[in-house]
Amino acid sequence: MSIKAFFKWAIGAALIALLLAFVDWRETLVLLINVRAVPIALAIVTGILGILVSVAKWRILLAAQAVELPWFPLVSYYWTGTFFSNFLPTSVGGDVVRLVAMRQHGQSAQIGSSIVAERLSGVMVLVLLCALGLLMRQEYFRATGVYLVLWAAVIGAATAIVVCVQFGRRLLAYSSTRLAISGAWQLKLSEILRKITESFDLYSKRLLSLSFAFLISFPFYFLVMLSQFLVIQAFEVDLRFEEVVYIAPMIALVSMIPLSPNAVGVAEGAFVLFYTQAGLTVEQAFAAAIVRRAVNLLVSSIGGVFWALQSSETR
Repeated sequence: MSIKAFFKWAIGAALIALLLAFVDWRETLVLLINVRAVPIALAIVTGILGILVSVAKWRILLAAQAVELPWFPLVSYYWTGTFFSNFLPTSVGGDVVRLVAMRQHGQSAQIGSSIVAERLSGVMVLVLLCALGLLMRQEYFRATGVYLVLWAAVIGAATAIVVCVQFGRRLLAYSSTRLAISGAWQLKLSEILRKITESFDLYSKRLLSLSFAFLISFPFYFLVMLSQFLVIQAFEVDLRFEEVVYIAPMIALVSMIPLSPNAVGVAEGAFVLFYTQAGLTVEQAFAAAIVRRAVNLLVSSIGGVFWALQSSETR
């Protein structure tokens, strides 16, 4: 394990320990034992629907690059990537796995650019939803002392998107030039980066496809919100769905901060911090955060089955 990975795991463990210091673990355990099964089952179904919506968005972006694949293989590749995103230290690892899994179809540059476009369109919608939450429920975030920090994260994410869109080609061209003079494998990587950049430029001429991808991100995040709402309802908490609409995107945004592997401790801390402002007790919020993590892992674990099937086919 590298020093960087060690510190990330240490941060995650420290955040969980900090949460446990503020939580009555006995009451939390009672809540978990008495959790209602039906809302959890519906949350799992909602998570599966979220995967399928994401595949639909990805398929549109692939079609814009003249990459046509049947529905089932795309579901398999996407779910495999989701599996590795949740069971590897970073979500980027899942995207790389998805790209490698599709190498048999060729056109790696086009596939890579579609993955980048899919991620960017999702982050754009997330930034908008977070800005809405900060404007509509600023009292929640002011009370927790993170209001300005969250605005800084929103503005930072928006700036990163603008930089990627406006200057991504120049940055990749510079990176490719630097890699090309380093060695054999660096030369190959620079060529891949160059091809991805060129294929990504094609999206500037496929505005309709980009618009559809952007719009499809809204129902995806609606399903994310609905899943969190169902998880919370499993503990018979009186909470309006409207509150989840404003809070859930914040948890997603905070979870993108690379402090710990898969945002362990970070996501749970944000869940407790924000939902207690909406009326949940610390124990209810922490129990819901644990179940939310379990639901996400269960849904993504289906991708492990797809991965096993893909591996058996290549033998």
